[in-house]
Parts: sequence; structure tokens; C-alpha cells
Amino acid sequence: MTQEKPQDTRVSWKEAEVFFDRKGHLIRVWFSTYSGHEKVYVDDQLVSEGRSWRFKNVHHFDIDGEPHELELFVEGWKSLLLGIYSLRLKSNGLVVDMDQVEFMEKLGMNEDEKFSWRKFLVGLLPWILIGGVGGYFFGYALASWF
Repeated sequence: MTQEKPQDTRVSWKEAEVFFDRKGHLIRVWFSTYSGHEKVYVDDQLVSEGRSWRFKNVHHFDIDGEPHELELFVEGWKSLLLGIYSLRLKSNGLVVDMDQVEFMEKLGMNEDEKFSWRKFLVGLLPWILIGGVGGYFFGYALASWF
């Protein structure tokens, strides 16, 4: 059963869905950045599932009797902080397709809206102030008791 490949990768603020086309089969990869849950489907049949918070996770599966690997990875701390995830599809040890997901460019109120550092920092400011004030009073109380 073959399906039409969607045009774009789907990205929300906490998960992504990436599509590959291999020998007429649709490979769909869904993963969550918060739970570490990952699922790989071939023609809507779940072929691999796992949970990982490591920098790299590999899924093994077969398509028409041919072994395939899908690597989902982050290239380092900088990529992790910027929300850049890479996917590499291998067949018989050779790379046949690659894709990259950049979460930061998709963050915002609307999923079609580009990421804005200004909006991000303004949204973070109240939490920083609450933490600072709470930390001040906690530290003062702790110091006065001892």
C-alpha cells in the first residue's frame, strides 16, 4: 500500500512528524521533545517505538525484506538548545535520505508564525521575576533562622 507523501514536516511546540518516501513506501516518524517518545511507521503500520532522552537514538526495521535504520539525533548541546533535530534514513548501511527539524523557527502562538526572541523573553520575564522574588525571600528566611 503506497500513500502520497505530505509536502512538509509537521512541527508544534513539543512534537514533530517527519515523512520519508522509500521505494514507494511512506515512512512517518513522530517524536516528542518533552517525553522522548518516538514512533516509526511504514505505510501507517508501527514498526518501531521507543523512548529516549539521549543525543541519538536508532530505530531498526525492514521494508520489503531490506534492513533499514532511522537515526534521530541532536548534534550537541547547541543544537539541543536551539531545537535542531536531525533524522537520517539508512538502507544496508548507506544513507538514503536526511531531514532536519528546527523547532525554534516554529515556536509562537500560531504554528505558522516564526519564532521571536522578543516574544519568548517577554513571556519568560514574569517567571524570572517570580523566581527572583521567591528566592530572595527564601534566602532571607533561611539566613535569619540560622
